[in-house]
Amino acid sequence: MKVDVVTVSASLSSVPAYVKYGFKFNGDTGISAGLVYQPMKIELILSHYNQL
Repeated sequence: MKVDVVTVSASLSSVPAYVKYGFKFNGDTGISAGLVYQPMKIELILSHYNQL
């Protein structure tokens, strides 16, 4: 099996949608270009059959 990690800098208003799809919090909120974001990640476990 292979594990891929997808990370995002989610706007605060989009956090509930990311949580709904399985993303987890990945650190404290931050600010970039005046926008507040929440780092989030999800681990995707892929079987070798998906890589053929």
